[in-house]
Amino acid sequence: MNDHSTDVANDAVYSDKKKISRFFYLLTPVRYLLAASLYLVVVIPLGILAGFRFLLQFLGGIAVMGLTIAWYMGADVSSYVVLAAWIALTVCGCAEQIFEWWIESRFAFRLFGIGRTPEE
Repeated sequence: MNDHSTDVANDAVYSDKKKISRFFYLLTPVRYLLAASLYLVVVIPLGILAGFRFLLQFLGGIAVMGLTIAWYMGADVSSYVVLAAWIALTVCGCAEQIFEWWIESRFAFRLFGIGRTPEE
């Protein structure tokens, strides 16, 4: 009798998992649309940054150093603005690597559960 109740409980759990997977299956077009949108929203700006990396780093470096010196000399500049400028300059320098990682890892698609292999 105990085996029968275990089987019933296991069947109920399996049935619930099957319903969830059917629900996600119905949302597949929406997940693809969201993943492709996120992919493009990140790829286009990173591609532009990667293409103009040296120019942006040179001009950005001058601007960020000027901003940092002005902040250090007591100008009315928030330290958060200075920090954000340094982070933006760093991202600009790493844009090509981030761009390649974003494309090769297909992170946007994995975020929405698309493209996973059974081994993963």
